Amino acid sequence: MSVSKEILIVEDSEELSELIADALSGICEIHIADGVKTAISMINEHGAYDLLICDKTLGDGSGFDVVEYYQEKKLEGGILFLSGDSEIEDKLEGFRLDIIDYLEKPISMRELRIRVLKALE
Repeated sequence: MSVSKEILIVEDSEELSELIADALSGICEIHIADGVKTAISMINEHGAYDLLICDKTLGDGSGFDVVEYYQEKKLEGGILFLSGDSEIEDKLEGFRLDIIDYLEKPISMRELRIRVLKALE
């Protein structure tokens, strides 16, 4: 797989975003946003990413806000959603927003890598 693929990780835990970035190193270029405002700014500046990996609960809002903004801009690229919540309503809302996968924390980095590779095919 080419390293030319780009992923935006939207995660307010610096430790988790670094773990994800390490797990995905070598398969894509990683960009990290620590919240809703930073993610929206990066999306405005960059445009579409090949994949968004977005946490549901962020320090300055909801990952759903990022997903909705990305889709309002009509940008292409898949979305993986991460959450510590296993509420079915949240999962249904995510799939209503056309995410491709909803992963519950704690996340296996091996599983995440496999799902990202599949999403980037």
